[in-house]
Amino acid sequence: MKKTLIVLFALFIAVSVSNAQKINLSVGGELAMPMGAFGDAAGIGFGGTVRGEYPINDQIVGIADVGYLMWGGETIDLGGFGEITTDYSAIPIQVGAKYYFDKSFYGIAQVGLHMFTFEATSKITIFGSTSESSSSVSESKFGVGVGAGYELPLGGGALDINVKYQLVSGDLSYLGARVAYKFSL
Repeated sequence: MKKTLIVLFALFIAVSVSNAQKINLSVGGELAMPMGAFGDAAGIGFGGTVRGEYPINDQIVGIADVGYLMWGGETIDLGGFGEITTDYSAIPIQVGAKYYFDKSFYGIAQVGLHMFTFEATSKITIFGSTSESSSSVSESKFGVGVGAGYELPLGGGALDINVKYQLVSGDLSYLGARVAYKFSL
């Protein structure tokens, strides 16, 4: 599945570059509020994304995203013996479409992979001696995102603001808010 999405993303870029239609790129920051059990284990996340956009017609635009998101985890106090700290990160790779209801307001839908990394660091103190160790696990999770956004003209481009719910397998869903600058290539 991961290879298929990477091939689709590469194909999207290749077709976009070779075609004469107006191709757009947006670069922005994102906040990610974990939901459900993920929200119990992680704090609010942040990161950045890059999105390529290719117009299909006046209302539909094909999109492909790649980004990097980080969530702060919990620090578990082990009494006088130390602590364990957890952190989470993800590289979302997604394809989808925007549907414009008018020139600025749009709905968005995407599917793709989220390559998650979970890291735990322990610092244990026993009889005055401190030992520190880290362990990490990486896994890819399928995700579907739906949301809405608005584009405000700004200079030669636009300020693209959107909110999207990311339903990610393995109970790793989150609500994302993205603010980006969109420009033509």
